[in-house]
Amino acid sequence: MNNLELHVKLEQLIKEKYPKHFRKEVFNLENKIYNMISNQLEANSVCFFNDDKCSNNSKPIGSHLLQQNGVLSKIAINNHVIMFRRNFSEPYKIKFKPVSIESASKCPVFCLHHDTSVFAPIENSKQNCSMEEYIFLITLRSFADEYTKRHEDFKRMKVLYNNINSKEFEDYCKLTGASTEEFKSYIESNRNELEDMLEQYNFLRLKLLTSYKNQDYECITHKQFQSNKIGIAFSTTMIIPISEEQEFLDTN
Repeated sequence: MNNLELHVKLEQLIKEKYPKHFRKEVFNLENKIYNMISNQLEANSVCFFNDDKCSNNSKPIGSHLLQQNGVLSKIAINNHVIMFRRNFSEPYKIKFKPVSIESASKCPVFCLHHDTSVFAPIENSKQNCSMEEYIFLITLRSFADEYTKRHEDFKRMKVLYNNINSKEFEDYCKLTGASTEEFKSYIESNRNELEDMLEQYNFLRLKLLTSYKNQDYECITHKQFQSNKIGIAFSTTMIIPISEEQEFLDTN
């Protein structure tokens, strides 16, 4: 049974039962599985650069994707911005909540040295920064965030597969009517897709790091993302500048 067939089967089961009660039960079990996986997931422990200049054994800090003293402070009200968060209390709804700019858009991607040195040109208004360098650094930071998230997704798939015989999954299968084998097939399919994606992501990471080292500020172009699994705009908080043919996007 493929992903589409499994989805259709679940939808049929939902229609046959009381929708509100069924959705709530499924939602609660999904939350249990989500928490189970999160508790076993190892945090990212390596800086995106991962070189001999990394500080503190390459351990990432909480890096801001959007400048705290730049974009975030300009749109903040009482030092807070609104961000969407997973809603663990109501089925399949996203809740919006105020988040302080100190913690908004933070992600464990860069070590202290690279976070402060690499992005100084776009963080410090007193430094001269060309448009090409500015766009490149925004691209680099956004891609690094997405690169880290996709690696985390792959780790989640491994944890998910290792827990396929857990009580949480057993309850989920009983409720939805899906079999353990169907979930194994679903997880393996997604894991294979992620492996293909990460292979391309690793190539693009090396490309960006080489461009930074050579200071040629070559950005990723649209065509480099033309595979069947990779999109061209990524990150939940930022869309990176990509053009069809050019190295840099015309921002006019």
